[in-house]
Amino acid sequence: AAKLVAIECDLMSFASVRQAAAAVTAQFPAGIDVVCLNAGIGPSDEEATEDGFDHTMQVNHLGHFLLTKELLPLLEKAAQGKGDARIVSVSSFVRYIWPFHAEAANAVYYRKLGEAGSLGGNSMGLMCRGGP
Repeated sequence: AAKLVAIECDLMSFASVRQAAAAVTAQFPAGIDVVCLNAGIGPSDEEATEDGFDHTMQVNHLGHFLLTKELLPLLEKAAQGKGDARIVSVSSFVRYIWPFHAEAANAVYYRKLGEAGSLGGNSMGLMCRGGP
């Protein structure tokens, strides 16, 4: 039988992501079978998180990456014991409404806000080929 446990995780806070990962590790020290990355927010006005990154980028990408990094040892334990473990990353239909332009997604968009070359405006620019 599957065991579901609710653990709070605010992807706008790296500290919260680390706390959530620590809670999962404490609850399931023998490993976990799957991580499902299913949270996301739509493009909106640029706003910095407490960590200094654009909140849309942090919630949709950076927070997921950190959570996966922190939980990877548990996935590896499960895979060693059971032969398999999975990371499932779910995407939104929004990508079909606002086509993403890969050439716009370069390292400049991963900088903290306020640094030279950060998003500087509305994060819609990354998706709609606008912006700096």
